[in-house]
Amino acid sequence: MTTQETHAVQSDDDVVAARDKFRAALSYSHATRGGIAELEASAATFCLLMRQAGHTPERTVIDAKAVIEETIDGHDATLAERAVSRCIEHYFDG
Repeated sequence: MTTQETHAVQSDDDVVAARDKFRAALSYSHATRGGIAELEASAATFCLLMRQAGHTPERTVIDAKAVIEETIDGHDATLAERAVSRCIEHYFDG
């Protein structure tokens, strides 16, 4: 395995771990109405790692929205908007 391939695998693993953390923070925030800082941090990390892994902004937002849909199934628009907003912000500012 080349160094580039090893880095790609590591990046993919990092994205998966960040996606799982984002999902957990979203679920917690939805259930408790707390943990907003953790939600924002996990959304930011997920999207930043997506960018670093070479994903386009469009793919990143689609994936973030999929995590949101799978986790809270459209039951909390305010929370979903906040997560997507933080994701987009960190994709471009990261």
